[in-house]
Amino acid sequence: MIKRKGAFKVNLSTVTILILFIFAVSGYFFIKAQMNFELRLKERFFKHKHKYLSQMVEITKKWLLSEALMISQEPSVKNSYIKNDPEIIKKQFEPFWEKLHKDFGVEEMHFFKYPKINWFSFAKMTSKPCNAKVREDILWIQSAFRPAVYFYVCKRFPGLRASYPISVNGKVVGALSFGIHVETLRKILQEPINARVFYLIDKRVLKENLEKKAYEKLLKKVAFSDNRYFYFHIKEGFSNNTLKLGSYEKGELFYVFYPLKDEKGNVLGYIGIKKGFSDIFSHIKKTTLTVMFAFFTVFAVIFFVSLLNIYHLKQQRKEVLYLLRLLRRRQFDELETYYFSSKPTGDVNDEIRRNIYEIGVTLKKYIDLLCQRLKEASQKAFVDALTNTNNRYVLEKIDNMLEKMGKEAVFSVIMIDIDHFKRINDTYGHEVGDLVLKSIVDKIRSLIRSSDILVRYGGEEFIIYLPHTTLKDALKLAERIRKGIEDMVIETEDGKKVKVTISLGVAEREPGETLEQVIKKADEALYRAKKQGRNRVSD
Repeated sequence: MIKRKGAFKVNLSTVTILILFIFAVSGYFFIKAQMNFELRLKERFFKHKHKYLSQMVEITKKWLLSEALMISQEPSVKNSYIKNDPEIIKKQFEPFWEKLHKDFGVEEMHFFKYPKINWFSFAKMTSKPCNAKVREDILWIQSAFRPAVYFYVCKRFPGLRASYPISVNGKVVGALSFGIHVETLRKILQEPINARVFYLIDKRVLKENLEKKAYEKLLKKVAFSDNRYFYFHIKEGFSNNTLKLGSYEKGELFYVFYPLKDEKGNVLGYIGIKKGFSDIFSHIKKTTLTVMFAFFTVFAVIFFVSLLNIYHLKQQRKEVLYLLRLLRRRQFDELETYYFSSKPTGDVNDEIRRNIYEIGVTLKKYIDLLCQRLKEASQKAFVDALTNTNNRYVLEKIDNMLEKMGKEAVFSVIMIDIDHFKRINDTYGHEVGDLVLKSIVDKIRSLIRSSDILVRYGGEEFIIYLPHTTLKDALKLAERIRKGIEDMVIETEDGKKVKVTISLGVAEREPGETLEQVIKKADEALYRAKKQGRNRVSD
């Protein structure tokens, strides 16, 4: 070996000692890790399985709710209630119901008509409406006027329910109840994991709600019972405090619990997971030496192979960083040129270059498409570019909001027109006209509330939407705005002083009127104000 001044001397002995040292340190930490493995495994089980339970139950709830939403919003459903004909529902959904029942274990698809009519039931396939037992969950959906997914025990089975209100012309006329058996939920949870999934349900709730035959059939499946709960698929019980904690440890057995709540948040039972680790711990102890030997062998091979490939990897790293830099700078043409001019190396680097190139092609297409979409969207922007106010498309959003608020919502509208605005443009030019528009907008904004919405309705026409405002208060505000504009002096860049006035029409919503109707009344009032001489307020 040639010795150089200042160079570090490396020989086979040094490398061997270094490797042995790494092996020794690795073995120490490996053995130490094994000593704490049981504790970590238990912690991971509690953490992951509880997360798994909650996430899977929530996913199942969302699936049920999405199906209920899709069905309840079908035009044929509303048509059935309007025409008072449940046969419409049967014809529309019978094949769909059979698939849901067969493939997904859906036990119930009931259509209710308020206050307590079973409008149509796919559970027993009957289309003859009949008075049903009052369902607290369905009444709750009616009063809350919003969908929900919850655990419920009906006369046929216990399980998860998704209930969605059915409305016609803004009025709730019924509800759809869509559910699966708790046993189906257990199977959904059981399939992906190597552990036992079980559940327990309040005995009193089952007895009070299930039909006699359904209750007796369910009792045959009970594996254990205590003072409060029936247990299924597990032959042991737990105290209320243990269940509320959400986890439990007994020797090498570990449990997690997830509460099953009704629509009001009351706990009717729990679903849980049981897992034993004795076999795992025994197997780990027997295979520790084998694993350590394999680890050391693989480590040594990787170590020597890595030394041989370091230079090659550095070159590949430089090339990849260069391609990524081109991608980050969106230099797609340069990226394409480099890709097709580079020679294949016959290793994974070829795949990396190809993927980066394909990402660049896809990204370029996406950016082009996004620019096109933005261009289209800009044609219907919600902000007027000149005055920075809302444009008339905002009125569509206000109209949608009013539909949710109901026919009795109180609001007023002020419609404003600048007097002789064409004369201002003809006399001073369009730049001064634009300045007048901006100045008037600034003045109006200083006088209205933050909740009021100012909209540029046309060239020199503006609308102010005043929520929760009567005609009396709207007229006061309109007069303040008129007076404020009248007293305002607008100074142009060349020193000219311009004074303007405005005419205002005010209207208040009568019960049942649409926003368009109120705007029309305000427009008529504005016409009267202009006809009476301008620079005034009319209602």
